[in-house]
Amino acid sequence: MTDRPVLAGVLGALVIAFSGILVRVSEVSPSTAAFFRCAYALPLLALLAWLEDRRYTQVGADAPRGTGGAAAVRATYGGEPGHPVLLEHDLFEALRDVSGDKGARNLLLSVPVLDVPCDDLGGGEDVDTPAELDALRAGGSVTGAPLGR
Repeated sequence: MTDRPVLAGVLGALVIAFSGILVRVSEVSPSTAAFFRCAYALPLLALLAWLEDRRYTQVGADAPRGTGGAAAVRATYGGEPGHPVLLEHDLFEALRDVSGDKGARNLLLSVPVLDVPCDDLGGGEDVDTPAELDALRAGGSVTGAPLGR
């Protein structure tokens, strides 16, 4: 399935590239030529969009839909809270009053939170600086421990 969207994209690009021949033969203005170049590629690009939508719909079929009234959605690693944390817009005002690395923790304790297990996606390390990101990429330890541990 993954090679079909690439094939559709390549075919769409070829249609655009070779449409210049048809434009030259028709002797139309540049703006009309631009319109028809896009129109020629539209069916293949629509196919590409459909294939990609179908592909990502299948990938996310097991993902939970909606938050069930939760004001925040938080990744967990090994049952422990981690990053990222997605917040409803209503919590933004309350975030203005928090400070420090653990400032939002108390806010999250006061609202319903939907925990999403992400054990297969990483370790949940709290990376706050470019140096910590470089250390993580190099396979070393990060000074910011996973949240909640």
